[in-house]
Amino acid sequence: MYTDKILDMADLNNGFVPLKELANGAMFKRKPASNTVFTKGDYWRPDKVYGCQDYEDVGREVFLKGATKVYINFEY
Repeated sequence: MYTDKILDMADLNNGFVPLKELANGAMFKRKPASNTVFTKGDYWRPDKVYGCQDYEDVGREVFLKGATKVYINFEY
């Protein structure tokens, strides 16, 4: 699901990568100890943010800047 470039970047940064480096639909957490898993959605050009849905609650969505560091070094 993740490319070697992204996995190498995560290894160097303790599992964190910038949100803009992930593909649409990629799963991530905002913090390592978090129980909530999000999926990356589409880019909202007027606000310059990505819409990210809670994987278990499709009615919940957060909007994050592309430079936001997200955690991908986990198993779901």
